Amino acid sequence: MANSVNNSRKTSGSSSSGNNTRKRNDNKNHMASGNTNARRQTTGSRNTSADKSHSRSTSARNGRSSARRRRQKQQRVKRLMLIAEIVLIVAAVIGGIIYFRKHKDPTVMTAKDADNEDAAHVMVNGIDITGLSRDEAKKALLSQHEWKFVISYQGNTYEVDNLFEKEIDAVLYDAYSPGADAEYTVAITDTEKAAAEIAGTVSDMWSQPAVDAAITGYNSETGEFILSDSEPGYVVDVDRLASDIASALDTGNYVTTIEAAGENSAPRFEKDDYQILGTYSTTATNNSNRNTNIQIACDTICGTILQPQERFSYNTILGRRTADKGYKEAGAYANGEHVLELGGGICQVSSTIYNATIFANLQIDQRTGHTYEPSYVTPGEDAAVSYSNPDFVFTNNTGATLGIKTTFKDRTIVATVFGVPTLEEGVKRYMRSEKIADVAPPEDKVVEDPMLLPGQTQVVSGPKNGSKWATYIILEKDGEIISEEYLHTTTYRGTAAEIHVNTTGVVDPAAIIAMQQQQQAAQQQQEAMQAQQAAQAEQQQQQEAEQTPEQ
Repeated sequence: MANSVNNSRKTSGSSSSGNNTRKRNDNKNHMASGNTNARRQTTGSRNTSADKSHSRSTSARNGRSSARRRRQKQQRVKRLMLIAEIVLIVAAVIGGIIYFRKHKDPTVMTAKDADNEDAAHVMVNGIDITGLSRDEAKKALLSQHEWKFVISYQGNTYEVDNLFEKEIDAVLYDAYSPGADAEYTVAITDTEKAAAEIAGTVSDMWSQPAVDAAITGYNSETGEFILSDSEPGYVVDVDRLASDIASALDTGNYVTTIEAAGENSAPRFEKDDYQILGTYSTTATNNSNRNTNIQIACDTICGTILQPQERFSYNTILGRRTADKGYKEAGAYANGEHVLELGGGICQVSSTIYNATIFANLQIDQRTGHTYEPSYVTPGEDAAVSYSNPDFVFTNNTGATLGIKTTFKDRTIVATVFGVPTLEEGVKRYMRSEKIADVAPPEDKVVEDPMLLPGQTQVVSGPKNGSKWATYIILEKDGEIISEEYLHTTTYRGTAAEIHVNTTGVVDPAAIIAMQQQQQAAQQQQEAMQAQQAAQAEQQQQQEAEQTPEQ
């Protein structure tokens, strides 16, 4: 039984081999039968599938092996590239160290290899520096020229650095570099430039500019500006000193003391030069709120000090006009309409200052006329302001400090400009304005008024023409006009007539009562006048009777 099973297993297990054998035998003997062919075909089919499966398995194994080999190759390449980069970095570092030691370390570097008898020697100013360190070569070259170059001025001394040292450093840099020449010469080049630099340095140290007298403050108790004293100065003659230094360098006179020359400089402005440049005054109204605003504006501006070329901005100094600052509501113009606003009336202060600055010959940067003709200055000579525009701006073009003083007392505004005059002595400067045209008023303003009777018309205010004014700057000396120059043209609006009417037929009951009261008051006034006239007539008759002599 065992043998039978084993044989069966062997037969089953070797069926493929047997089939192949049979196939080979069939091919040799060319023998076939139907059953045999069918088995052969079936068996051949099984063999083909197995072959294909075996082929796929082999291909997969081969593919995995190829991928693994590629990855290993890539890794080897990366390792080699990394090793190469490391080698290059190390080489660069070593090379840098060698270069730095060779070219930057003066204690190690030598001009030429002294041990090499065939190497060319390097000569600088006739000194053989071959085999010397850079410090040794520099010391040897410096010993060629003794150096003690001194500049003196009014007890001050300045020792000039050895100019050869800079030149030597430049030559040795080349001599201690690859490809050095066999011979070099050290000399001070461009002596004129070097001399000019030395003279400039000395001048900056020792020149003392003069100090001008200037306005430094304002004493509100005395109403006067405070002035500082002037101080004289002195200045080194740079051109002369530079010439003397260059001459010494050119002749090789390196051990010398050169005395610098100079001169005293006087200040431009003394205390006595300061005076009133211009003053102007205007008269305010009795309006309490308006005058309060004027007072605040004058107090804020008074004592303002302007440095040369500094600008005065009216709106900047006053800032926004607020109740917190004490400003009151007063009449002003806004968009052509008369309104109440905080700070109303301060345009009179700006206009007063404007006229004072004209007298002072200051540079006016911004000035704008009012909407309507002003009453406190000549039309064309006003300066309207409103926060933040328009503004009144001028520049201190006098070259000295400038003081602005503004006071308000007994309804009079006074603006004064204090400084150094720029006009020729005896010359006065002022404005002259003339009306050159009338401007027609706007159309009548008609207002419905129920206080009037139906059909009644009342002219509240009549029309008023506007105007156009041309303003000129006049220069006058000894009472004679020496020049007249056009300044600007200012146009003012006219005002429309205001007419009240009642076209609706609606009457306010209060209007009837008011009219009756008005008529009664008029009648009483007439009766009083008649009574007064009768009394005066009776008194006159009595006086005439008393003066008639008795017969």
